[in-house]
Amino acid sequence: MNDLKTIRIFLSTIFLVASLAWLFIGPDVNPLAIISVKSQIIPSTLAATIGATAFWLVATFVFGRLYCSTVCPVGSLQDLAIWSRRYLARLSRKNRSLTRPYQFVPPSRGRWTFLTLYAASLLLGVFSVAWILEPWRLLQSVAGLERHAAVADTWAHSGIFISLADGALIGCIISALILLVVILMALIRGRWFCNKICPIGTALGAITQYSLYHIEINPDKCINCMKCEDICPAQCVKVLSRHVDDSRCIRCFNCLKVCPNDAIRYQINHNRRRTPLMQRRKQFNT
Repeated sequence: MNDLKTIRIFLSTIFLVASLAWLFIGPDVNPLAIISVKSQIIPSTLAATIGATAFWLVATFVFGRLYCSTVCPVGSLQDLAIWSRRYLARLSRKNRSLTRPYQFVPPSRGRWTFLTLYAASLLLGVFSVAWILEPWRLLQSVAGLERHAAVADTWAHSGIFISLADGALIGCIISALILLVVILMALIRGRWFCNKICPIGTALGAITQYSLYHIEINPDKCINCMKCEDICPAQCVKVLSRHVDDSRCIRCFNCLKVCPNDAIRYQINHNRRRTPLMQRRKQFNT
């Protein structure tokens, strides 16, 4: 189980490097870099080659939101920000927000509003909203600051901007500012963007709550050390009630790595209490 986090980090690193190379340098940088864009849900859907989309829908139903923890480049950038918290905290010891452990936060209903807004913007042709909310498009727009021609036409026909040059420049600057906010919020609130704003995360979360494999806390093994809740960037683990909100779990597997008693596992079946005092008494006929 501890190896799952290592494998996840290895895959996310490969996809992040490939994505940044494809976006900021160009599709000709390396043949392998094309894997990054071919693996993305939205580009695959818009290109009418829904192979990647179908794959991730099935994979999400079986394993949960692995897309968010391995393939999504904005998710990987947030992970880098989260990883750097400990080092930034040493430089600014007075900033308690960087040293404060995570804690369970109830799910936000606002995420469904952003998903609805995203879908409506696509139907109405206001593509600028989609480029700001969807992770791959957001990063692609930021890359437009380096490769201006790659996004100029899209922003010029976004439904808001008219001028080809001015529209692309303004759109790329707005996207860069939004990405900066996302990374800064990751330092304080973890995967805040993924579970409150990102429409792809919300859509996949609706499937993940019914996924076959899920994170489960064994009530008989849990010793209330709180380590899994403290390290969960999605803030979806609640130790006291032995609850994991699977719709928001991004499958980072941090909790599995830190548990000292193997009480939290990634499995198919659900746990039942084995402690005799917590079991139902058998009924005997007298």
